Amino acid sequence: MIESASTKTANLSGVQDPSEHARLKVLASRITLENNWPYLASIAFALRLVETSSDDLPTMAVDNGLRLYYNVDFVESLEPEELATVLLHECMHVILRHGDRYAELQNAGYYEQFSSAPAYHRLIWNYAGDCSINETLDEMDVIWPKSSPPLRYSLFRKAGLTAKDITETSFFKILEWDKEFLATGNPQDSKLNLPCDCGSISDGENRGFEILVDDEDAPGADTLERDRLRDKVASDITQHASTGSIPKGLERWAQAHLDPKIDWRRQLAVRIRQAVANVTGRRDYSYMRPSRRQDAIRATGSSVILPAMRQPAPPRIAIVADTSGSISNNELNQFLAEIKGMLNAVGIGQGMSIIPCDAKAYPAIKIRSRSSIIDINFQGGGGTNMISGIDAAMSMRPLPQIVIILTDGYTPWPEAKPKGCDHFIAALTDEKTKQSLPHWITAVSLAD
Repeated sequence: MIESASTKTANLSGVQDPSEHARLKVLASRITLENNWPYLASIAFALRLVETSSDDLPTMAVDNGLRLYYNVDFVESLEPEELATVLLHECMHVILRHGDRYAELQNAGYYEQFSSAPAYHRLIWNYAGDCSINETLDEMDVIWPKSSPPLRYSLFRKAGLTAKDITETSFFKILEWDKEFLATGNPQDSKLNLPCDCGSISDGENRGFEILVDDEDAPGADTLERDRLRDKVASDITQHASTGSIPKGLERWAQAHLDPKIDWRRQLAVRIRQAVANVTGRRDYSYMRPSRRQDAIRATGSSVILPAMRQPAPPRIAIVADTSGSISNNELNQFLAEIKGMLNAVGIGQGMSIIPCDAKAYPAIKIRSRSSIIDINFQGGGGTNMISGIDAAMSMRPLPQIVIILTDGYTPWPEAKPKGCDHFIAALTDEKTKQSLPHWITAVSLAD
């Protein structure tokens, strides 16, 4: 049975302003979601609420910046438990990367196979994604809005859709089924006339009602933050899996997102993003420049000087590369190129150094571009002692904030965590050595 948030929130009956009442209802729906599906709460609470006109959006939607847009009349028409279901549906679009996946289809040139009608194609993609999401939500015993029946695979039985289909397969099946449209290219000739718009999070295309990505008053989440939230949700799902209450589809998604046996690149990317997010998320106040609110303080006649928020520079990263002979130069080049690509993906294009190390550490090599990695001639070939490489990294000035060690793991390790660096990640080519790692080093297996 779904637990409502009514006992945990203030009584809304006394709120006269419809706009404020709707906002409070949305806030209460997040608590209902947290009560019943806590493993998805981190995304629900990350969404920034934005009221929008009924002419622009009849229901609710989320954009790529993780802003949640809602229609006041729509919110008021739903019971709290129904509203929590709609919110849960929008969170699932974030988790399943529907916007990114649609962009990947576009980049693959699928328009060459079908008539060019982008708006219609986005609608069909939204149908396909919604069917997949709602199949999972049915397993979660949600309460569906009576006024807005959910899209299900059964509605597209004639198109051949089944619950086993991924969103991409469903998308192409629906397009092929709608042959009358395919013959004319005119959406009005389509068999489909179902209203559906979950916002740019569903297909990557910005809507007219959506706030600009770089809006100062309501800044949107970037790729790093969206990925970090997915990392958190995947971790929360695995922690709750033992209760038996997690839908199988979500369990499989979490395993695919985190399990190195499926894709070590994804696992390593998750660990790097976590470390980068932790370092770049450290903010502090500084008097080096005035706050943007200083004029308002001055207008009151006060002489108080407000500090500005300081965002630190991208983190400094050192990579200790095992060159003892057990890892070939080709393997090293591959791993380093992957790591450089991951760092570029999170916005770090420079500040990375590589320290070759066998039984001793060799001079650090500055990496200025991904292409330069293939030209590196690594020194080494002797025994293995990653302590020397870690010591060399910790002797660099300024100190690195993240140290990544590429090794087979057959090496001694420092007895204590070196001071001055919070994040150590070991990328191991032999998974059996994982047990010998100190507790303060995060392990990722490259063996699969």
